[in-house]
Amino acid sequence: MAGRLKGVGAAVAVLALAGASAAHASGPGSESPWYLDQFGGEAADLKRLYDGQLGIVMARSPRPQLYIAWRLLHGQKVGQAAGDALSTPCCDPPWRWRYDARENVGTDGWLKARKAVPGVAEIGFLSTDRDGANYTSVVNCFDEAFDTASATLKDRAAKYGVGSPELRAWVDAQDAVFQACHDPEAKLPAPLAGAPAWLKADRAYQEAAFELYQGRNGEAAIRFAAIGKDKASPWRPLAPYLRTRALVRSALAEKTGDSFAGARAAVADLAKASPGTFGQGEARKMRHLLDFRDRPRQLMAHLDKELAAKEALPDIAVSFRDYSSLYDKGVASPEVLDWVATLRAQPDSKARDAAEGAGEVAALERKTRAAALARARTRWAAGRDPAWLIAALALTDPGAPDGAELAAAAAKVAPDSPAWLSAQYHLTRLTLTQADPAATRARLDAILRRSDLSVSDRNVFTAQRAQVAADAADFIRLALRKRLCADMDEKSGCVRGYWQADAVQPSGVYDGQGWEGTQGFGEDARAVIDRLPLNDRIALSRDPRLPEALRLDVALTSYARAVALGDHASADGLAADLEKLLPQLADDWKRVRTTSAGSDKRFYEFFILAKVPGIRIDLVDYTRPEGKVAEFQQYWTDWIILAKGRPAAADPPALALYQDGGVIDDDAPDAATDLTCLGECGLGASPLRLPDFAQAQAGQAQAERGYFVRIKPTYGDEPTASMPAGGVAAWDEMLAYAAAHPKNAQVPEALYWLVRVGRYGGSHNHSGRRAFQLLHKAYPTSTWAKRSPYYYD
Repeated sequence: MAGRLKGVGAAVAVLALAGASAAHASGPGSESPWYLDQFGGEAADLKRLYDGQLGIVMARSPRPQLYIAWRLLHGQKVGQAAGDALSTPCCDPPWRWRYDARENVGTDGWLKARKAVPGVAEIGFLSTDRDGANYTSVVNCFDEAFDTASATLKDRAAKYGVGSPELRAWVDAQDAVFQACHDPEAKLPAPLAGAPAWLKADRAYQEAAFELYQGRNGEAAIRFAAIGKDKASPWRPLAPYLRTRALVRSALAEKTGDSFAGARAAVADLAKASPGTFGQGEARKMRHLLDFRDRPRQLMAHLDKELAAKEALPDIAVSFRDYSSLYDKGVASPEVLDWVATLRAQPDSKARDAAEGAGEVAALERKTRAAALARARTRWAAGRDPAWLIAALALTDPGAPDGAELAAAAAKVAPDSPAWLSAQYHLTRLTLTQADPAATRARLDAILRRSDLSVSDRNVFTAQRAQVAADAADFIRLALRKRLCADMDEKSGCVRGYWQADAVQPSGVYDGQGWEGTQGFGEDARAVIDRLPLNDRIALSRDPRLPEALRLDVALTSYARAVALGDHASADGLAADLEKLLPQLADDWKRVRTTSAGSDKRFYEFFILAKVPGIRIDLVDYTRPEGKVAEFQQYWTDWIILAKGRPAAADPPALALYQDGGVIDDDAPDAATDLTCLGECGLGASPLRLPDFAQAQAGQAQAERGYFVRIKPTYGDEPTASMPAGGVAAWDEMLAYAAAHPKNAQVPEALYWLVRVGRYGGSHNHSGRRAFQLLHKAYPTSTWAKRSPYYYD
């Protein structure tokens, strides 16, 4: 909370006490996928949500946002004020980390303001926290305290002179007050002898604040009470609130009957004071805070009624936080929080710890999920509450014994129901592989024609629609997903930055450079593309409806496939395309396409593989080359080329490798994956359905994969991995060519790149060392030898 004291000309230096005992907490631990958002999406999406338009309920949303969904599912209103509060981690100061203006607020603003006073000691950093239990930190001072101190300093400097000894004494005392935010050993300096009345009044306030920050709450209350009796003090109007707050903190610390009684009496006095009394609006919160510690069951009963009201109070987030905390403490088990726990179906931390010790985490998770599904089905059967239907749907896998019954229930949800979009998502997920594709297309097309879908929901339904694409052209139209919450852009209005301050979205997957761009392939689309045969991929890479950067991604991975397959004609065609798509290597591409088949052409084809470290045969682990050649990113792989023949067909990468968000193991079976909602919508799987045109080419794609071989690189004294029959390492062949063609102008550079491969992984049988030795023996004065003073394998 924050406030300004009207008519005094200065702001109070310590106000934010409501959360002074709250330890820092983090939000959901996983990172959001870049085109889905379990935090509600962009500003327009959030507004529609708060106004009553509920989209797909995401089980991994924060608990307060799932409470928003529960309210809407039960005909209760939310509104902008309550929605904003519930969408921000409760009870922290307002989001202040605006890097372009941070220097003018909070601790930074105070440190800047005090520099205007001549002779003050230099302070580079101010901590606002005290050490708490179990390696936690406890917020003791808030931004508003520093903001109002800065305003007070400006006011006093203007009135009494920036160089006056009185102002210097004021700053020294305020420094000590703020030192007490983190330092229990902080001490106030001696008062200035002969101080004027204004300084004495400010000093009295500073001493009260100092006692508060030092945790001497009873003494602080006495001092604030004295200020309240001083008619000449500019801080008098604030004193009743601050005395009450100090008594509340004292009760929370002492936990005695007398301290709670005294605090409650003070809160009651504040509540019935004359209208407009400073801090009067905080009385209800303080009463809840006392009840939380001293009368939890009574508070839970009160919150039950408050949170069930049709209209939402603006500060509902604070009540919901207390409600959730009491639930976690086992005080009661209200239905909404039981629903949230059921929807998530996660074992409690103690059970998980015990299971980890016994190696039985997977079994515990299955048991927990089964119990949650049974509970959801029972609740749904008992009352036909759509919230419980959503929970049951979210926990059910396609093909499960009760899947057909739940899908039928989902199909009966009325279009005007808040549960309809969730029901349509799960209906499609559960029936995608069995239903008539044309019927599914028609139903999803109707949904996608709606103008009120959130960006995230549109991306989800587009992913489902892509999996029943009528043909390749239809698939390309649906392969792209719109990016949202780009770079935590404040203009988007997204709130995920509040919950995930450290989250960084991936680069090199959008239609722009680095972190720039507005769209990219969905994970489901990448998996489909990686399951297409070479010719279909090449056609895709040439489709003008795809952004150029994404055509580069498909073309470059297709080029790697063409080389692995020994398909020189396809490699030549792709090289011509890549001269424009990746012009940094224009000369290299030209050499590939203009050189006749033979050892020279093979050398130039492999040269590209040595120069582009992130090139792969699949999009799933490929990294787009950006910037100058020396700036291309990722590690090299050990390229193995098989001779022409009939190798056994091979499987594509596991679908789990495409799933973002850390909610599934990389070795999970394809049937357990979810490339549509990426695990955000619930534990129910959504295995990929290959569109019919891709399924028709699956045999050809698998046959081609028989030629795609990678051998794990070896290091140090590790034995070299065995070579597949009929295979050759591309780096070995390049070294043999280099030794046999010393006059080829590209050989020194090729050797340089092989040394780099040896440094950053993917070398073969010490190819980096061998390249280094040949480079320095045959071309000792070359630029490439000078750039390679060491080898690394």
